[in-house]
Amino acid sequence: MSDIFTLFFRLRRVITLLITGLALAVGFLANRADLPWIAAICLLEMVVNQPYLLSRRWKDRPEFQARIHLLGDALLYTALIHFFGGISSGLFGACYFFIIFSAAVTMRPRVASLIGIFCFSCFLGLFLLEEFQVLARQNLINIELPLSLKIITLLIAAALFAGTGLIGVSFARLFRNQSKQVSESEVRYRGIFESSSDGVFILDLEGRVVAANQALLDLGGRRLDQVVGSSFLGFLKEESVDDAAALYQNVLQGERVVARDLAMTLSNGRQVVLEISVAPMSVHQQMVGMVGIVRDVTERNKMESRLERYAEDLEERTAERTLQLLDAKTRYQGLFENAAVPLAWLDREGKFYSVNQEMAELLGLDPGRLMTCRLLDLLALPQDQVRVAECLTGLSSAEDSAGPLEVALRRSDGPIRTAELYIHLDPNQTHVLLSAIDITRRKEIEKEQQALHSQLIQAEKMALVGQLAAGVAHEVNNPLTAISYYAQTLSRAYEKGGVPTDAHEKLRKIEEGAERIQQLLAKLLAYARPQAEERQRVHLNQVVDQALDFTEHERERRPRLAIKKEFWPELAPILADPNQIHQVVVNLLMNAFEAIGENPGEICLTTRPTASGVELVCVDNGEGIHPRDLPRIFTPFFTTKAAGRGTGLGLAIVKRIVEDHGGKIRVESRHGRGATFFVHLPGAEP
Repeated sequence: MSDIFTLFFRLRRVITLLITGLALAVGFLANRADLPWIAAICLLEMVVNQPYLLSRRWKDRPEFQARIHLLGDALLYTALIHFFGGISSGLFGACYFFIIFSAAVTMRPRVASLIGIFCFSCFLGLFLLEEFQVLARQNLINIELPLSLKIITLLIAAALFAGTGLIGVSFARLFRNQSKQVSESEVRYRGIFESSSDGVFILDLEGRVVAANQALLDLGGRRLDQVVGSSFLGFLKEESVDDAAALYQNVLQGERVVARDLAMTLSNGRQVVLEISVAPMSVHQQMVGMVGIVRDVTERNKMESRLERYAEDLEERTAERTLQLLDAKTRYQGLFENAAVPLAWLDREGKFYSVNQEMAELLGLDPGRLMTCRLLDLLALPQDQVRVAECLTGLSSAEDSAGPLEVALRRSDGPIRTAELYIHLDPNQTHVLLSAIDITRRKEIEKEQQALHSQLIQAEKMALVGQLAAGVAHEVNNPLTAISYYAQTLSRAYEKGGVPTDAHEKLRKIEEGAERIQQLLAKLLAYARPQAEERQRVHLNQVVDQALDFTEHERERRPRLAIKKEFWPELAPILADPNQIHQVVVNLLMNAFEAIGENPGEICLTTRPTASGVELVCVDNGEGIHPRDLPRIFTPFFTTKAAGRGTGLGLAIVKRIVEDHGGKIRVESRHGRGATFFVHLPGAEP
């Protein structure tokens, strides 16, 4: 389309020159009055277009070209007026049309078109009316022209006039659109230019700064008015000028510089590393300057240098660590094979894949055969197999471990060994390290100690039986005396040949005495008889009552001794062996009896709940314990009693029984003011 417009404008200019020349040649002398009009139109267009002429850039201005065409239109219209009879003729409407249309081309296209069509219609009607009138009189010009020639000429002029007007409208529209686009583009690129975080500059061919954004000014510590028009070398110290000048010369020769790092010293003394990209700037294939982008990469280069050094250091450390790991692996393998502790590596299913000699000896198999075995197959008890399998599958992180797990190991040579297993998950969570401790001998020793402990308990029981013997003898003697008396009375009455009237009552007394003796002996025998440990839910209040009943004969021997009970109602039960707890209470009571002796005294037994169980408190007001003896009161074979009156095992066994039940015992005493024993026992689980 632009090529068609160009061809039309060139053709129109030729026609304009021809018609203008014809008009001047034919009617110049006859219409001298029109010359001022022509001169005024030309002067007007020159004044309007003089800014474009002075700018020397009219070739790049479409709006200027539109003005030139309007000037040509003015000359064409004026020449036509002159040709057809001057300003005074009826064609004066052409001048009116030109003025209106010249104003309309600056309006919106639709408005301009309507005005143009209206004016042209008015002009054509006036012209035809005048021509019909001219038929009746002679023409005003010297040369007689036929009517048909005038009509043809007018039609050509009208066509040129209408076409030129439409083209003018197009040029006006083009001018407005391009002006708007240029304005928007300038705002957009100016925003990019100013908001860029990188320094941007434009230089002319002589190296002077034409434009610079704020980022560049901040980098150099300058203001815009200080740099525009000055050489870009003013940003740099003398020692950096040569490198920048060489870069500038390369760009002048058409070279594009992309992301080149240059170490520079700025005019403010700051030493920086700049990443510079510069490219020539051309207009119509002619270089007019250059545009560049500057980025301060000082910190980035420092970071890259640090990263390079770190990478090198990391490589060295990695190599060193690799050697250390290889060395550690060698050492570990040696430690693994020569460890005095049984060790083995298993997969998550419990299959062996590496064992040391100690583990092979513990299991009674050679290492090669163990590689085909699973740990679970070597466990003698089903419950052990279940526990170990749960541990192997339950470990989920490298921090997880299990143990000690006490298990019975089945050996190939027959005897079962008892061992504690420890299982640790490796960091890859694919294998576990198994370590074991053979505790067979330890379990045997514990069993022996338990047997010895039972023997000691039994010995202490027998010692208590010995202490109770005097009281028991006294208790037995009373019913025996009654039995003997009533038996003799009945015997004498029978010898006299009769039965006393109260014989039945005497027989009942004999029966009660026998039952009393039987009960005393039963209690004594039951207490002295060895019994296997059996823990069950026990109520402490009941055990204390039974102990008081068992020692009743001791209380009866001491008429000035008072027993006080302060039992907590509905006390929670404990999980214990009732016989052993009974022995603890009896032992404490016998010690209290011994401390009070034949003197007046009081023993108070209190039961109460605690946060984790129950507590028994035994308080007496006897002679108490000397401070020097208090730390050794629970030591085996330590006693403060006279020779032959104690074994020194009573309180030691009491302490052992209490601790075996998960409890604690302690004593408080002031010499001469009695002693208080506190026995704490854990409660039974619901």
